[in-house]
Amino acid sequence: MNPQVSEGNEGSFRQSVSCHGEQDVRGCAVSRDRCASGARQRLLRRPGGGGGVHRLAGPRCPDCRKQARRIHSTYQRSVEERPLGSRRVMVRLRVRQYFCDRKSCSRKTFVEQVPGLSERHRRSSTGLTGWLRSIAIELGGRPAARLCRRLRLAAGKTQLLRLLTAPTVSDRAPRVLGVDEFAFRKGCTYGTVLVDVEAGRVVDVLPDRTSETFAAWLKGHPGAEIICRDRATAYTKAVKEAAPDALELADRWHLLQNLSAAVEKTCHQHRDCLRKRAEEETVTEVPEPPPMLLPPAELPRAQIIERTRHRYEDITACWRNTGPSAPLPAV
Repeated sequence: MNPQVSEGNEGSFRQSVSCHGEQDVRGCAVSRDRCASGARQRLLRRPGGGGGVHRLAGPRCPDCRKQARRIHSTYQRSVEERPLGSRRVMVRLRVRQYFCDRKSCSRKTFVEQVPGLSERHRRSSTGLTGWLRSIAIELGGRPAARLCRRLRLAAGKTQLLRLLTAPTVSDRAPRVLGVDEFAFRKGCTYGTVLVDVEAGRVVDVLPDRTSETFAAWLKGHPGAEIICRDRATAYTKAVKEAAPDALELADRWHLLQNLSAAVEKTCHQHRDCLRKRAEEETVTEVPEPPPMLLPPAELPRAQIIERTRHRYEDITACWRNTGPSAPLPAV
């Protein structure tokens, strides 16, 4: 593998990786020959001419897992990597396409993959794909696309949403199952979300909010002992049909809503009594509490304060004895 790094006209690094191996780790010379069908095949000749000719083992077929031995062709592939600073990185690979020699396998040819770098049907590396998938999980479609533009990652909202895969659904329902509806498009289409209340994670998502769909899910996933739901009659019907032994509970939001509705209804029914009681309380005079007498504020005893007070007393006494027209003593 001879990596070559060059800078393009647009200021992006492009890394070209080519395979030019002419000798393996065992010191065996490698040559190329053509088979009868015209496809190129890699042969192994041991030094000294002994031991005959052996085929080199290639990668395994992704379908039947049989190890390939015949090369079909080679081509250049571009894989986008994580950015280096403010510049995009593109890795160019020279990859080989192999024949699958198993006759029962439907896949006739397949391409080798670089472990830790490339994946099938992807133009981004495994590291970059992990970045994009994490961003899509946290932010969704459009917000994730805006963040990718700030990070100089070439990814649109559709590409990011394709990276999200549905979680695996267990064969049994959790012990405490939470059921609620949500809107795919508000006012048009609705679905049902199923949550493991104890673990705090989503179990499954149903395409609608009908009782038939929810009942079919409960029959296929038994084990729910407590079902926390809203007041929808469709969910009640499904629970009675598919899980009659489960205990039904209303969730916290609907409990608070029921409480507030009951309090409002009670106040509306007894508004005359409440109004009469309020008028009586306004007419009754409430005695005012006696005022609280605070002690007079006194300055702390300090030398400068005492000296100032004595001077003030001397000046006041002199002014009273001599009259207002007499000169005041010097301070």
